[in-house]
Amino acid sequence: MLHKLIEMEFYKLKGNKTLLITVIGALILPILFSIAQATMGGFNFELAFEQMNGFNLTMFSIIFAAVIINYLFTIDTETHTLKSIVTLPVNMRTYLISKLITLFIWMICLALITIIGSAVLFPLVGMKGFALNTLVKFGGQFLFGNILLFLVMMPLVFVIVATKNTSAGLVIATLLFFINAAVDSVPKLAYVPWTIPSKMSAHALTIPSKTAWILIISTTVIGYTLTRYILNKRDVDL
Repeated sequence: MLHKLIEMEFYKLKGNKTLLITVIGALILPILFSIAQATMGGFNFELAFEQMNGFNLTMFSIIFAAVIINYLFTIDTETHTLKSIVTLPVNMRTYLISKLITLFIWMICLALITIIGSAVLFPLVGMKGFALNTLVKFGGQFLFGNILLFLVMMPLVFVIVATKNTSAGLVIATLLFFINAAVDSVPKLAYVPWTIPSKMSAHALTIPSKTAWILIISTTVIGYTLTRYILNKRDVDL
């Protein structure tokens, strides 16, 4: 039943503008860096990928994750398809896991689109230093950062499910962006879980690695548990 729910999630995406918006969004930074290289120069492949990873994991990936979570956890209520799902032999745990797996796959696919887009565009504009080992290194860091970001977004899932408000996720995502922007100026912000993915993936942590993992795991467990609780307690809006 789980795989059928996941298939249903991707089936609902057909013709949906959210998918197109996130795919275009995943290519924004590769395009911008390519334009900068073509007009001003000064970039090499390693520097461009390193800066792009930082911008993505502190801003763009967070915003896109919020957009995806908004879509996944509000679409069934808005289209009244949840009333059909609850008549099936599916418990809320399976329903939630199917949503989270869809979120994970979506985020990883967007990360791959960014990596592939960079690998294609950067050499085309004459960016020097392209090498397979550099692509694998920074591509791997970006994928790892997105996995960590997926984990720490669990509380955002809870907020959106609890409030049923599509604006709440974007407001929080914007707040997280400003926190990430200030983390280098305010050292204590390094303990905020949402600043860890970009730092850990770039091997630039300013807090102990063990502490970082404890914060990530705790945030994930708390967010998931609260979401499970509220889904189990809530009456379905028909």
